[in-house]
Amino acid sequence: MMSHPKEIDKSIATDTIIDEINSSPNDEQIDSISFTSEELQTTICIEGESSNSTNESYCSNIIEESEYKPDVPTEFVPVVNSVFKSLNLAVKMYTDYAEMASFHTRLSSQSKYNSQIIKEKYVICNRGGKDKPKPCDMLATSSVKRKPNSNKIITGCTTKIIFENFYGTTDYNVKKFFEMHNHPLESIEERPYTRKARKMSYSEKEFVVRASKAKIGPTMAHKIRVILKGGYEYVGAKVTNYKNLRRGVNRILCYKDAQIMINKMNDRRDHYQNYSFEFLCDGDLLAAMFWADEREKAFYAEFGEVISFDATFRTNKYKMVFVPFTAVDHHKKSVTAGAGLPSRETIESYEWLLKDFLRAHEGKAPKIVLTDQDAAIKQAVESILPNSRHKLYKRWFNDMFELRDKWIPAYFSDTRIHAFNILMKHGIKEIPEQYIENHWRKDVISRHYNFGRHVYDTGDSEINRRVNQAYYNFEARLEYVRKNKEKMDLFVKKTESMLKEYENDPTNELQKNRTDVEEVGKLMGITIPKDIDINVPNVQSNKGCGKKSRIQSAAEIAYKNSNKQTRRCSGCGERAPHNLRTCPIKLAAE
Repeated sequence: MMSHPKEIDKSIATDTIIDEINSSPNDEQIDSISFTSEELQTTICIEGESSNSTNESYCSNIIEESEYKPDVPTEFVPVVNSVFKSLNLAVKMYTDYAEMASFHTRLSSQSKYNSQIIKEKYVICNRGGKDKPKPCDMLATSSVKRKPNSNKIITGCTTKIIFENFYGTTDYNVKKFFEMHNHPLESIEERPYTRKARKMSYSEKEFVVRASKAKIGPTMAHKIRVILKGGYEYVGAKVTNYKNLRRGVNRILCYKDAQIMINKMNDRRDHYQNYSFEFLCDGDLLAAMFWADEREKAFYAEFGEVISFDATFRTNKYKMVFVPFTAVDHHKKSVTAGAGLPSRETIESYEWLLKDFLRAHEGKAPKIVLTDQDAAIKQAVESILPNSRHKLYKRWFNDMFELRDKWIPAYFSDTRIHAFNILMKHGIKEIPEQYIENHWRKDVISRHYNFGRHVYDTGDSEINRRVNQAYYNFEARLEYVRKNKEKMDLFVKKTESMLKEYENDPTNELQKNRTDVEEVGKLMGITIPKDIDINVPNVQSNKGCGKKSRIQSAAEIAYKNSNKQTRRCSGCGERAPHNLRTCPIKLAAE
């Protein structure tokens, strides 16, 4: 609803001052002073405006003392001494009033009984308070990091409401209410850019966090959200809000990465059957990790005669080395038998990984180990797996190529069908049980080894299950009414009435504007630790990580070489891009 401001006209005071100056008997002073009405209003202070320093006068916008009264129906205007069943309902009443009046609010100071129950709560206009003066010296240099600019305009608006608690109850009444504003109220065009319109719901925050787990950044996540919703007008939050959420989550996690990871893996070891996890610390810094679950152990038990392991690089921001132990199953597909994450690619790190690998698989060593030509891996394998044959990838392929006349015909011929035909000719319709290899069977690995999502908190898990069920119920009922306009209108009215019912629930808590630690933990599905015993490792520069300097273009290389001083020719004695063999003077003499 549009507001009609009622301004206090100060042109009368300005005209009076101008008349007094013009009627002054001293003509010399009159000639030296020439004021217009506009100049006078910008030169002198009018009713309550104080003169600031020269710096502040150029940095602050001078707000004229005008009062604006919201145009809101009387039944929605707050009344002093009106009573509400809870503070949440009282704040919601004032928020709804502010939305109709085209301004926004924010929670301000409060006082409590014995630091528990809120005694008084202030809710003010979002343009209230005092703005800190900003220095405008463009020539000044300072090492202090400048705070980011904000689109929030502080005008010192005194509009506010004060709620007071009835001692011993949960009821609150309106103690004081100040209605007048000192700034114009928002127009309809400005509403999509207000803080309330850009506020993200919990489901939207959850979407951004889950998108980040799929390596989708905030900008692309916002584009996907817009496409799913059907347009930008249906998505209140902007790309900046998505980026700020991602930054807020990273700020809360910060240096707690290692402790969160260790707690998560220890929790899996405590809850998963036959789950192995070990970690190594260098002081209070995480140095290495190894883990293997029950399914990976089953793969190794059946197909662990030949394994390979190698390191990949730059898999995380700490540049830790990811080392998977890989085997080949009966479908000729690669399967994982365990994985490690050392921070350094050294002999000691690989030896520690191999020891934990054997411990996880009950001391069973592979017959053949395939690795690359890394010297650290070679020495670690010879030290920990002395009875295993160590083969290099290149040498292994060369040996297989030399023996290709022996294994290629058997590989491409259907030997099993031929063997079955011979058995059937002799009247044998089934292969005896003792001749069936275990890895021939289709169910060599039980399907019961598949794991679902690990449950950290049964309460949160139950809530998530019910939330998903609620989404399903809503979408299923929406399918029945989607094509019928009358049914659709009735469905919308019912959902709106349900929304009002839950909004007016006095047991609701006040919503927080910022993403706190508890909410980040729920969004990430983890528990944010308070005490940090294990810190993140130092960023290492392992083999294969590359150089930090960027690749130079051909033009940059040519320009760099052009500035180099050329060598002196021993034939002509000049510095030139030739030598004695190609010297033009020598060639001309010949």
